[in-house]
Amino acid sequence: LALDKRRESFINISDFLKGLKYLPKTYVMASYGPKKKKATKTGKTKKTKFNRDDGGPPHFMTESYQHATDTHRYDRDHRPGHPIEDDTIYINMNYCVKTGDIESLRLALSQKVPVDVKDRFYKTPLMPACASGKLDFSTSCGTAGHHTASVDPSTLNGATPLMRAIESCRPSCVEYLIKAGAKVNAVNKTGTQNCLDVAHAYADFRVVDLIQAKINTLPRPKENKKPQPVRVHRKLMPASTPGSIKEKVEQVYCT
Repeated sequence: LALDKRRESFINISDFLKGLKYLPKTYVMASYGPKKKKATKTGKTKKTKFNRDDGGPPHFMTESYQHATDTHRYDRDHRPGHPIEDDTIYINMNYCVKTGDIESLRLALSQKVPVDVKDRFYKTPLMPACASGKLDFSTSCGTAGHHTASVDPSTLNGATPLMRAIESCRPSCVEYLIKAGAKVNAVNKTGTQNCLDVAHAYADFRVVDLIQAKINTLPRPKENKKPQPVRVHRKLMPASTPGSIKEKVEQVYCT
């Protein structure tokens, strides 16, 4: 009856031999054996770059402009990069800007692809356009008919398109970004270099003069610091004792 707590008038022999229900864990052999690992729930990983609604690739992969009548696009000497898949249908927008494929870029803009779309490295098409010093691509990526791109999109290391334009040593791109509203006081992720430091590192005095002239026109922050009140530290007087009070009183009466 002591083991039959549920009053079922029978005892399971396998449970009785294991002793899990009738003995403390310190006296059960199974508690000292190797334990099985609990199966963790395998959920779906979050995708950082979502595909399009029609099932196509992300927006930064755009259709490459191809001549429909070009019958010599593939031959024995000019083969595709992938032996099975046709890897020339879609192309990265940043690669279009880098290689100077203005036709594919215009095709993407005509299909209302966002101009400030980021790839897996968080780079917008404006970044390689400024890095290569191409002013025509910078203006195309900066403004489009249906959308205006952000001028200060930062990458993983905190660099901005203005920093890349400074590194390309093209004053035309730097001047265009400054007029578009780029921040000249932007700092990279490490917090050690701003745009003026990058300009001094590449030693192009034309770019340095443009950055310095823009910094001089910026309003200086107002100093609203109120003067702190001066604390007067008073010396602590020793506590008077009853004996000292009596001596003072006697001195007064004596005088």
